Amino acid sequence: MSQQPPQPPSPSAAWPSRALHYVVPFQARAAAVCAPGLALILGTGVVLDHPLEGAVAAGAAFSVGFGAHRDFRGTRWAAMAGAALGMTVAAFMGSLLGNWPWPYIATSSAIGALVAWLALHDENVWWIALQCAIAFFVAGSFAGSLDDALLRGAIVAAGGIVQMIAVTILRPLIMPELPPLVPRVSPDRPSLLQSHVIRAAISVALATIASHRLGLFNGHWAPMTALLVLKPGLRDTHTRGLARLAGTVGGCAAASVFAALVPERLFVLVIVGSIAAWFAYALLKAHYAAFTAAVTATVVMLVAVGGVSEFEAAESRIGATLVGGAVALIVAYLGRKRPPFWPKTEDRLGA
Repeated sequence: MSQQPPQPPSPSAAWPSRALHYVVPFQARAAAVCAPGLALILGTGVVLDHPLEGAVAAGAAFSVGFGAHRDFRGTRWAAMAGAALGMTVAAFMGSLLGNWPWPYIATSSAIGALVAWLALHDENVWWIALQCAIAFFVAGSFAGSLDDALLRGAIVAAGGIVQMIAVTILRPLIMPELPPLVPRVSPDRPSLLQSHVIRAAISVALATIASHRLGLFNGHWAPMTALLVLKPGLRDTHTRGLARLAGTVGGCAAASVFAALVPERLFVLVIVGSIAAWFAYALLKAHYAAFTAAVTATVVMLVAVGGVSEFEAAESRIGATLVGGAVALIVAYLGRKRPPFWPKTEDRLGA
């Protein structure tokens, strides 16, 4: 008999700041449910001599896997399905709009504002929107024709579908008793933090422009970092930015050491990337810097499978993270008034 999930705090609290603590901090079995789908996709791409397509599909599966234990409208699988569908559309649109810088920047800014607004209303809807934003940013860095956009969308959809199938098969075997759902939380003041939404839009736009001006390879990490790092308060943004930078540098350093010590073999990259993904899933709620390091190592391995050297991928990730983090910190400093009800130390947004 499954246990009843813990009840959330009283709604009279200014903000249920400990709502996400219902999730076990280190989730080894949850990681074992989500990581095999990524490994299967990546390995299949290598076997079929389409490593780049396999890396793109695996990247989509990596994102979708984080929704395996989320709740969307009362259904556990719906968060993954919503993310897969939204990412497919976002990848298609990003690949097309990436051909026109200013429309792409304007759309990125609007998406950043929407994600920030959703974060204040529903944790799980926010998460789906965030995955769509990431897919849009990534696709914009690889703009192409209509056929290219359709192909990218199809690859993203395939990765998401395979991940959902893998999770559906593995979860009853590995986790017969499901963990409590991540609860949805809403503030008592729904009109809060309009300035935060504006700052998010500005941060994403400036980070996108800066990455284009600097010619950063994989510059999509700049607006992505700005969106993830920016918080309603300066202290939170500063703490989040330092943790993300530390995790990024650590993950890149680990990937670079691996590249220096181990001969480049695609299947070795697949194995190491899958192990890094396992750690990313397991560390999701344990420690943000460690989680970021695992995500960075996973992404570097995926990019390496796609044909880019680990050193180049690591260098570009660090550069884009610095740009996005700096933009978020500057924007947060310029609008540094903290709403009195926003918690100072608890990080509600997760990954």
